[in-house]
Amino acid sequence: MGSKNELPAVSANPSCDVHRFDAAIYLFLFLCICVAICLDVVGRYFRYQVQERENLYAQVDAMFRKGAWHGALYVHYVNFPQNKNWMARDLFTRGVYTLYPHSVLAGDPSVPTFSPDQFMAANFEPDPPWLFQHDIGSELTFTLQPDGLVDTYRRFVFSSTEDH
Repeated sequence: MGSKNELPAVSANPSCDVHRFDAAIYLFLFLCICVAICLDVVGRYFRYQVQERENLYAQVDAMFRKGAWHGALYVHYVNFPQNKNWMARDLFTRGVYTLYPHSVLAGDPSVPTFSPDQFMAANFEPDPPWLFQHDIGSELTFTLQPDGLVDTYRRFVFSSTEDH
C-alpha cells in the first residue's frame, strides 16, 4: 500500500463500471436522437414557413401582373390601419420587384417617402387625368377587409402610349 506500482482503486464489482459505461452510452444516444428529432421538427417548420411565404408571393405577383395594363401601374390602398402600414409598403415593394422595368407608383413621385407612415400619407385615389399625365395604364386597389384578407380591384384607363 502506498507503493508507486499500485493501480488505482476500482469498484469492488467490475461489472458495475461496465454498466455505468453502458448507461452513459445509452444516455448519449438518447440525447442525440432527441436533438435530431428537434432539429427535424424545427427544419420542417421553417420549410413550411418558406413555402407559405413563396405561395403568398406567387399570389401577390399574379395580382400585380394581372393589374398591370400596358406595363405601368398605380397602387392604391384602402382600409389599412396605421399598424398595417408596413404591409402596404411591402406589397408596393413586391410590385416594383415583380413589374420591373415598368413603373409602379403609389403616390405622387415628387413626394419622398422614407417610412411606412409617410408612404401611406402620400397614397391617394388618382383621377384619370393624373394617371394619363404620369403614363399609368391601370390602377390596382388593395382593400384590407375586417377579417384580414386583401381584396383587389382593377380600373383600366387609357395610357398616353396607347394608339387610339
